[in-house]
Amino acid sequence: MVHALEIIHRLLSPRGFLIDIHPLAKPPHIEAVLDNRRKLIGHLQETDDFIEYTQAEAAIQQAVISGLFTIDKQKRFEFTTYAETYPEFVAFIHDEWKDAILDEQISRRWKKIFLKWSNEFEGSKPEVQMQEHIQISRLYRV
Repeated sequence: MVHALEIIHRLLSPRGFLIDIHPLAKPPHIEAVLDNRRKLIGHLQETDDFIEYTQAEAAIQQAVISGLFTIDKQKRFEFTTYAETYPEFVAFIHDEWKDAILDEQISRRWKKIFLKWSNEFEGSKPEVQMQEHIQISRLYRV
């Protein structure tokens, strides 16, 4: 990743800047949501324990230390993935997140909340939301 930043540094104009967006190495939380009700049902895990996000952050810091870039601005935000149903959510994760681990306890918690809320709120069906913690940075070429 540091090598890629070195190449980007060479390609940028003298007043150029790089926008870096990457998730933080924190497991995204998964919630059942119905109107204003939210219930945590678990956290997504990865087979590699989110190592690529830690590596991305280390590469940025190394590029700053070596004098390629300065960090002008940096913010954190949550990015939310929505699914109308739990099977739809599972299919999305299976297709798009190759190293994801969806613990069986998440499925059990989902079923429990789904049944409770469907009965309690006259057939209403909760949706699934997953929040990822994201960092965005603007780095100026030195």
